[in-house]
Amino acid sequence: MGGASARRKGHNFEREVVNVFKPLFPDTQRCYQFTNGKLMEVYEPDVKSGKLAIECKRMKKANIKAALKQAELACSDQNGYLPASVCKDDFERPIISMYLPDFIKYTRELQNKNDL
Repeated sequence: MGGASARRKGHNFEREVVNVFKPLFPDTQRCYQFTNGKLMEVYEPDVKSGKLAIECKRMKKANIKAALKQAELACSDQNGYLPASVCKDDFERPIISMYLPDFIKYTRELQNKNDL
């Protein structure tokens, strides 16, 4: 798969991820990335949800570590966001990944928010 169909597959997966996160975090949204063949000055993640900057990968064999590194790059331009990736190999269930310290920080924040 290549070209337009690969982009469509990726965009559809981003929409799926938004639909999964939206009931939990109503501010969830897709971020639109336009390069016009040039390097982006400010990198946007595929999806922003709560305090997460999420990179979405949907392919035959997704590279989870590379997706998380890409999300980390997006976080350098997004104050207060934590990097996460949601990857889905063909015919498999999606997997979410975060760095352990970020996961602990995020779950503590959610726990404190729910304790109020």
